[in-house]
Amino acid sequence: MDILDDLKRKLGKEWLIDGERSIQDKFGELATMLLGNVAIRKGGKIYAIEEIEFYLYHDRHRDIITYPRNCEAGRWFFHASGVDIAFESHVEMKANEKNVCKPHLTRTAFFGGILIRAISETASGRQVKGPMKVVDELFDQFDAFGNLTDFPTLVAIDLGSCQCKPAIARHNLLPRGKTIEEKVNGILRYDYSASEIPTEDIYGSFAEFL
Repeated sequence: MDILDDLKRKLGKEWLIDGERSIQDKFGELATMLLGNVAIRKGGKIYAIEEIEFYLYHDRHRDIITYPRNCEAGRWFFHASGVDIAFESHVEMKANEKNVCKPHLTRTAFFGGILIRAISETASGRQVKGPMKVVDELFDQFDAFGNLTDFPTLVAIDLGSCQCKPAIARHNLLPRGKTIEEKVNGILRYDYSASEIPTEDIYGSFAEFL
């Protein structure tokens, strides 16, 4: 199977939750592919992916810090913290008490993606570090009349052997001075219309990921 076809399949819900392997093991497999066998092409430039961060919410992996979304696997998904390569994602939408339509957190919700934290230009070795700087580098400007020959796309490329080094802790998950309860309550209030998951269970999941 072509590496890009295989990657897109593994960004799907069925592969991510199928079988007895842990989500962390599957994240490791995806990381090896993205850092060793895939790059981003923008026009005449090729960028290697240097650092990534995984986010996934589903009923057996309640990572509430994940931005909710509805999209197909392999889409660019932009959010307040940068840009993801999206997993297959679905979350119900429901109006809240102010009649504003927001995601409704149910037990069937499944959404997430892979945040790109750092890239490097293969020709020059120039590095771009920080998720918002990555967005600025890759998605700075495009022809308003539809000529998108330089739009960033994933390409298969052999970048040599890859030894992924998992981070000890995630970046800025809990600001100093804020409790888990305050953080979770803020996310639920800001991002969702309602949740059918008991809030105490989400507190516990957040503590586990922390």
